Amino acid sequence: MNKLDHFDTQLQGLVNADRMKDYGHPADHFAKSAALKAELFKDYTGNASVRHAMEMIVDKLVRLSHSPFHLDSWVDVAGYARTAVMVIDRNEAMLLNPDLKPRNAAWSPIASGVTNLASDYVDPYDIGSGMY
Repeated sequence: MNKLDHFDTQLQGLVNADRMKDYGHPADHFAKSAALKAELFKDYTGNASVRHAMEMIVDKLVRLSHSPFHLDSWVDVAGYARTAVMVIDRNEAMLLNPDLKPRNAAWSPIASGVTNLASDYVDPYDIGSGMY
């Protein structure tokens, strides 16, 4: 079996009729999610990591609009909300403590082309949620 066949076999458990029953057709889901994100974030200028968490919450809400009793999606919403607060805490900690060091000293948001992002700094308040 070649890699593409192996890949397709693994996907059968992820993209099938059961998942469409829970979440709807991917084309419908993606269109709703994209439209909501475009409207909600058209003027957003805040932290890119927080925005990503909010976008993931929007995606989960679109899933919930199709299947509101799917507990896993509610758990995902809570998890993304918690990780957004973790990012906010880290940003505030970095403002209060300029000595916080990046985990990877070679990584730089400027060198990486990223702006307004503090995603690779040691978080003294991280309780190891396992979300990432």
